[in-house]
Amino acid sequence: MSDTDSRDWRARVIAGVSRWLRQETRPLGMPRNDFERLCEQLRPADVVLVEGRTRISGIIQSVTLSSWTHAGLYVGRLDDLAAGDAVARLRDAGVPGDMPMLLEAEIGRGVHLSPITRYAREHLRLCRARELSVRDAQTVVAFALARLGAPYNLRQIGDLLRFFFPYGLLPRRWRSSLFE
Repeated sequence: MSDTDSRDWRARVIAGVSRWLRQETRPLGMPRNDFERLCEQLRPADVVLVEGRTRISGIIQSVTLSSWTHAGLYVGRLDDLAAGDAVARLRDAGVPGDMPMLLEAEIGRGVHLSPITRYAREHLRLCRARELSVRDAQTVVAFALARLGAPYNLRQIGDLLRFFFPYGLLPRRWRSSLFE
């Protein structure tokens, strides 16, 4: 098998597993938060936690014992963001300029921008760093936006899956360095 065939095969397997992990397993319930009020309170560099309903969310919930399985960084409204390919694509797709946007990383999609309305019917929590200045918030947002388009880091998925196996039975090279 050539290097190209090996990479193509690996990419197909990763894409297939990613699709399977992103499939929703629980029905959409009633959200336990006031979405409109949450949107009114958002400030750049706030973190929005989401209670996921996908297979990967179930794995994360099992390992972390938390209902929060996904996080997005609020970066502001589309009109406030610096022009770039992602912003241009969103404008071309008809996303309004006053739409609050989240920067998030998702398996199979990588780091991308999403309108917060995507999570309007989900269970959300707003987290804000205490005493974060406006200047520091701008620095955080600029740093995060510089990662736009980066692939999803699959290493964390492997680390999560390792928790399902007894630590001592795993070969040393497969063990997570998390506990070392």
